[in-house]
Amino acid sequence: MRNGPVQHFVDVDGARLNVWEWQGEGDPVVLLHATGFHSRCWDYVAEQLPDQHIYVVDLRFHGESSKEGKVDWPTMADDIKGVLEKLDIKNAVLSGHSIGGYLATVAAADMPERVKELVLLDPVIMSRTMYKILGLANGFMKPEKHPVSRRRTEWDSSESMYQRYKKRAPFKYWEDRVLKDYCAHALLGPDEKGVYKLACSPLHEVQIYLNHNGKVIHNALGRVKAPATILRARTAGLFGNPLSFSVSPTWSKLSDAFQTGRDVHLTDLSHFIPMEAPDLVVNYIKEAIEGDWHR
Repeated sequence: MRNGPVQHFVDVDGARLNVWEWQGEGDPVVLLHATGFHSRCWDYVAEQLPDQHIYVVDLRFHGESSKEGKVDWPTMADDIKGVLEKLDIKNAVLSGHSIGGYLATVAAADMPERVKELVLLDPVIMSRTMYKILGLANGFMKPEKHPVSRRRTEWDSSESMYQRYKKRAPFKYWEDRVLKDYCAHALLGPDEKGVYKLACSPLHEVQIYLNHNGKVIHNALGRVKAPATILRARTAGLFGNPLSFSVSPTWSKLSDAFQTGRDVHLTDLSHFIPMEAPDLVVNYIKEAIEGDWHR
């Protein structure tokens, strides 16, 4: 069993980003979480790669990273590029879940010398048409009216959060260890009243959902030199909701947009692939470390 991680704070363009580092050998692995989550959701994955040098990042507005600044996907991608540069991370396997996959792809396009391979876990990278549709729809949505903005923010402990969530969808479908890690690190505090609060506020979470940027990601895709593996969750049926977390938001033809890409369609999993099947994610990261699949 490997030792626990070492904590760093990296200053990037006015933001202080929290990074955890597991010491190891070989080319590094960098893991990026989804909107509303945090870096320590990756603890189980890191433990299954005991000899690997691993970095996990709290995105801006999440975990122990800064909560200031405009909610903007390209800015959050610049944050990741800043971390790669400040920590001098080179030849990395960069893996991201959901928004993390978007950010990883932009970083790989702009810093090819620092990223050797991508593993994208149901990334929020959509077709140009879908970005246009959502752009029009989101223009009518006020963040404070979004259902996520009403998410419970205050708890008396991480344990009470875990006990509440373990019987509720979608959390009840997660590997128990991953759910425990999520709850253990999802809260900040306590304050003077003994209250813990979500590290990612629901309002920030909603603003991220409403501020997709299709132009930047589609300009980046063709410039990515790193081979990319895309793991996609089940897709919405004819009458399904394509924005539900039970299905994938990922463009079905995304792998074709990369110079070297492969599509893995996981029809038995939801958008929460790393939470439901962490061992599967570990296997694909191992393949990326070796680079055997595209040789």
